[in-house]
Formats: sequence, C-alpha cells, structure tokens
Amino acid sequence: MRNPDQAREARARRKAQREGLALQKSRTRNPGLLDWGTYMLVDPHHNRVVAGPGMSLGEVEAALNE
Repeated sequence: MRNPDQAREARARRKAQREGLALQKSRTRNPGLLDWGTYMLVDPHHNRVVAGPGMSLGEVEAALNE
C-alpha cells in the first residue's frame, strides 16, 4: 500500500495538470537543507515558476484550491 503523502502528492499533480501547471518537487537530496522535500508549481509552457519554491504539500493544495 502507498504512503498517504504519495496519494496526496498524486492528487495535487493531477489537479495542477488540469489547471495547465506542473507540480515539481525539490531535487535536493540533503535533508539538512531548507528546501528538502518542498514543492513548487510551474507553468511548463513558459518555463516559469507560478508558486513556490519552498511550499509544503498543504500549501500546494491550498494554492490549487484558490
């Protein structure tokens, strides 16, 4: 069974895609850095950050529900 956070992330990715955005997770591999495990919403057509970086999954969900 999948982790509940993985399911939330998948739902957020699908919602972002329906709105023409892409959800990207930070590529930082060091848990000691500030942006580890954070997200941002990107407009893939213009390669521009729409929201974030440094957003938690809850903040992403709130931004997508606005």
